[in-house]
This record gives sequence, C-alpha cells and structure tokens, in this order.
Amino acid sequence: MARKIIGLLLLVTLAGSGWAAAAVERSEGDIAKVAIGAYRDGFYDVAREELEDFLRRYPASPYAYQIKLVLYLTYLHLQECPAAAKLWPAVNQPAELRQSGFAAAQLLLQLGFCFYQHGDPDEARRYLEKVATADPRTAQAALAGFYLGKIAFQAGDCRRAAEILAPLQAGKNAVLDDGCRRELLYMLALCRYRLADYRRALPLLD
Repeated sequence: MARKIIGLLLLVTLAGSGWAAAAVERSEGDIAKVAIGAYRDGFYDVAREELEDFLRRYPASPYAYQIKLVLYLTYLHLQECPAAAKLWPAVNQPAELRQSGFAAAQLLLQLGFCFYQHGDPDEARRYLEKVATADPRTAQAALAGFYLGKIAFQAGDCRRAAEILAPLQAGKNAVLDDGCRRELLYMLALCRYRLADYRRALPLLD
C-alpha cells in the first residue's frame, strides 16, 4: 500500500514538473520554428538534424517547402555540396521561390561555388554554366562567369579562359570586387601572353 502511495505521489510531482512538459509531443509548427531558429542562430548541425527529422515526419506539411529551402541553405553552410545538389530540384520551384524572396540564380550560384571550393570543377562548372547562360546581364551571371574563367585557367585551357574573361573585363563589371577584378586581369593577361597575343596582353600587365 505504501509503495502505491509513493508511486502516486511521484506521478503527481512529475506532472507538475518539466518532465511532463518534455513528454508532450511538440506540434508541427513548433518543430519548424525550432529548426529554422537553429539555422538563423548559426547552429547548422542542429538545424540539419531538426530539418531532416521534420521532413521525415511531415513530408506533406504546409511548411515542407520552407523547410527544404532552409535545409538546402544549411547544407551549403556545412559545405555538404552533394546533399544540396540532391535537394535542389525540390527547391527549384518558381512560384515558391518567388514567395521566399530568393532567386534561383542566386541559390544555384552558391551551389556551384560550393563545389568549386571543394575542388570539384566538373560539378562546379555544371551549375555555374546554368547561371551564366540563364540571363547574362545579371550580377549572378558575372560572378558565375568569373569562376568559369578561373576553372578554365586552372585547367590550363587559356583559350577558353580568355573567351570567358574578356567580356567581363571589357564590361568592367561593377559586381566584381577589386580583388576579383585584379585576378581577372592577371588571368586574362597571362592567357593572352601564352596564346602569343602580346599586343593585347602587355597593356593588361601595366
């Protein structure tokens, strides 16, 4: 009898404590808020775990697209480029992207740069070319072109590098910062020199 009373008192005590609160199932919206909050606070490992768990539990949720978008950005922050690439088709939904405030070219450029940083020029080129050709007038296209030219230069393909970089140099694109512009001039000048185009190479080295 005494044991039953002690057990009952213990249950009553737990019911009024944080243990009971912890046992309450979190709502779909609560989990989404926690997951997105972890991303915004820079806790990307925690965010990835929460976001992936959310999609496993609620694949048809009205929050699902937003969660996928944040998970895509989380993968990029964690430099998990293949995971981001696998998720990209689900993120690349024009109507939803417009509502999110992100542009497809912006997100695709980040994916290409992710692969570039990880030393995978073939995958980087795959995504950067899509950005560069979608609308050549955009800032994203200029940055994509710069890295495409750099990939060609690093691969020793000076002819291709010069073809890509020359229009950027001629346009004096304001999107590129001073460091990128100096690097562009150096690569273009060296490529023209190697191609024996001294007349156009030497002025760039002054």
